[in-house]
Amino acid sequence: MPINEKIIMSSDDNSLILTSKRVKHEEKSASKSKYKSIPIDQVATCALNTRSFPVLLVLAVLTGLVIIGLPEAEQRILAGVVAVALVVAYFLTRKGQIEIFSTSGESIAVPTKGLSHDQVKQFLEAVESQYHNSCGSSS
Repeated sequence: MPINEKIIMSSDDNSLILTSKRVKHEEKSASKSKYKSIPIDQVATCALNTRSFPVLLVLAVLTGLVIIGLPEAEQRILAGVVAVALVVAYFLTRKGQIEIFSTSGESIAVPTKGLSHDQVKQFLEAVESQYHNSCGSSS
């Protein structure tokens, strides 16, 4: 890292780092490696995108209502297990990712797994703040 570059914020595993000069993402595993860097003055936008399947919760509620009409205890137990499994599936399939786009069309997308909503929001606000500081100091 250059001498005049300071780390502003980073993820717990240091795969996503905001410095005074850029946002960088580095991923390493036994089978692949990935590195992207976007200069802070070229950040166009950043966002938190989440994806979930609320239909799983609707199905869980409907399955729960079916329990009332089932005559056999085994059927009610099975329907209850299915309802719980649908709720668990909903939470396991919820995914979020931080996305940072540059003015040139490049992007960094990092899963938010292990980060709280507040940590993600704090990181995105720090990127925006650093961008404004960078643009303000260059004028």
